[in-house]
Amino acid sequence: MGDGGAADSEVDAAARLAAAHAMKEKGNAAFGQGEIATAMKMYTESFQMMSLFEPQTEEQMYQRAHMQMATLVNKAQAATTLGLYQEAFSCCSLALEIDPRNVRAYHRRAMALQVCVCVCVCV
Repeated sequence: MGDGGAADSEVDAAARLAAAHAMKEKGNAAFGQGEIATAMKMYTESFQMMSLFEPQTEEQMYQRAHMQMATLVNKAQAATTLGLYQEAFSCCSLALEIDPRNVRAYHRRAMALQVCVCVCVCV
């Protein structure tokens, strides 16, 4: 009976990861249905769930980072769709802190920056 605590924390970690993943998938579904503001909320909630998650293993650390990065990049796309370019830029910058090789984050950040620069120049 001595290892119940470790097993419980593994189950809890798996449940937290699954819940955050489910929230991200709800965001993806909302985005696909054109409910962009709802998608943004779902992505934000998924990211917050992952931010509160304390990984116990290297695999959990990887899963958390991957989930946070994917959620941020998706949220950036939703923000861009809503015209929230500074939000999109911030999301992509944070995603790049997690994975500096994420091409999608670079692309979406550049698109958001391009619009911000064009707006500033045109005003």
